[in-house]
Amino acid sequence: MVTTKKRPTESNLALLREAQTQALTMPNTAMAVTIDIGDSKDIHPRNKQEVARRLWLAAQKPGYNNIISFSGPKLASVTMKNNSKIVVKFDTLDRLYIKGPLLLGFEIAGADKVYYQAEAHIVSLNQVLLSSINVPEPISICYAWANNSPANLFDSKDLPAIPFRYGEIARK
Repeated sequence: MVTTKKRPTESNLALLREAQTQALTMPNTAMAVTIDIGDSKDIHPRNKQEVARRLWLAAQKPGYNNIISFSGPKLASVTMKNNSKIVVKFDTLDRLYIKGPLLLGFEIAGADKVYYQAEAHIVSLNQVLLSSINVPEPISICYAWANNSPANLFDSKDLPAIPFRYGEIARK
């Protein structure tokens, strides 16, 4: 089933996650992503041990200046391939993998800003290829841009990818 919607919508949780991600540019900051174990209706995740593990990993960066994977794959770059497919590169020290049979949570849109669920595949250690038969000339993408997104992209330390939105992809 193909889903269409005007997106990314102004989800308060998505906007909060975006602001938290932007704060990572400040010195001595880190973030523990819990999108996969949280619930938009309850700010207290049930799996406290996993939250603690992720917070401990995040604390290693500013606290000890360790170069370890502490917050899951983060968007590094977006490029066009053949004017119809999008290559999303992630900044990660670990290999990407998905939980489940299909990679979920990616949506793409053309100039009309109508978003469709993207067909997404991991194509290398840190890259995902996106396409949609409904969007022949994509210009923007988002990942996990909803309150309760079906996002399931992780790194090999079992840390979820950081949600994002990205617009106006440059064509080569």
